Amino acid sequence: MKVLIVTPSYYPILGGTETYVRQLTQKLNQKGVDADVMTLNMDSKWRPINRDEILKENGFSVCKVSAQNPRVFNFHKRSLYSEFFNVHVIPRLSFSREFDNYDIIHFQDDTDFTFPFFSYIMNGKNKPTLLHFHTLPYTYHRYKRNLLLGTVLKRVADVYIGISTYTMRFMLDLGLPEARLVTLPNGVDTETFRPNDNIRIDNLVLWVGRIIPEKGLEVLLKALFQLKTQTQVIVIGPTDPSYLSLFSEIQHLMRKINDETEHKVTYLGPLRGSALIEWYQRAAIFAAPAHTEHFGITYLEALACGTPVIATRVGGIPDVIKDGVNGLLIPPNEPLALASALGTLLKNTKLRESYGRNGRVIAEECFSWNRILDKLVRIYRKLLEMEM
Repeated sequence: MKVLIVTPSYYPILGGTETYVRQLTQKLNQKGVDADVMTLNMDSKWRPINRDEILKENGFSVCKVSAQNPRVFNFHKRSLYSEFFNVHVIPRLSFSREFDNYDIIHFQDDTDFTFPFFSYIMNGKNKPTLLHFHTLPYTYHRYKRNLLLGTVLKRVADVYIGISTYTMRFMLDLGLPEARLVTLPNGVDTETFRPNDNIRIDNLVLWVGRIIPEKGLEVLLKALFQLKTQTQVIVIGPTDPSYLSLFSEIQHLMRKINDETEHKVTYLGPLRGSALIEWYQRAAIFAAPAHTEHFGITYLEALACGTPVIATRVGGIPDVIKDGVNGLLIPPNEPLALASALGTLLKNTKLRESYGRNGRVIAEECFSWNRILDKLVRIYRKLLEMEM
């Protein structure tokens, strides 16, 4: 079985979906499924490079397809391609010829529809195909309001995968046939992400994510002005060129906290691998007060490391964080509620440890890569049997 994982952006661009695709491809190959990656060649998000590249990574190939920015038809400084077709760049249109070398095409990430749209418009669907929704609540309105895009969406895949029950509601509302819909949560490597209580720091709170408005970092920082228990906060994650003003606000809040309160906030930038894992293991609490979240790989990474989570009751988060079991759920955009939850866990070591143990068990039993891959491979095999 040969599978092509097709994603608009990929490492070195950092983000939840990019991390997921990299791990998925590695794990599939380890499981005996011959999987490669196809992506747009970009040096940063939506800054394409007009050059094809093929790279080798951990035993699989990464085909980077040359692409260009649309040069005409702008609408309020946004390309009509992105506004109406959810297409941010124009790829080399012959890219779908590469599909002939694979048994299954697995499209990833609905934030950009470039690969599914152009492959269908140019050639139609000629391979067993899956479309994997990671952020559909963000992009739902584009598919809903555009007849052509909605029509292509319904025809471009044999199976549609959603990452949560929350995402599934949007898929059904778009008119996708229920018999072809599957829920497949994100996975976490429970062998790599594991507890190390020897380095746990009692007053350390961790935040990890891309610094964009949806992730709610400013809510955590504002909560510190209400929090009485002295705390050290570590912030990890990349900035986003589209939200430089937000990052300036974040930096201002960090300086103010460090100057005017007893808390200390440190921004470490983006981290990967063992450096990131050690911070999950050190943290007493993982705080993620997102305004909206469809699932969140970082939540799983924290749970796998035995770290309790404080999160908001939005989107797909309740699929992962069970209030009073492996963490606490609070309303979105309420710094005072977050401060109260932080205070509760920071003062109660036994409660933190109980939530941490429960989180580890849930990560192993429900979200480990072994569980997720077994289900995905069954989907692949069923899809191939349907095509025979």
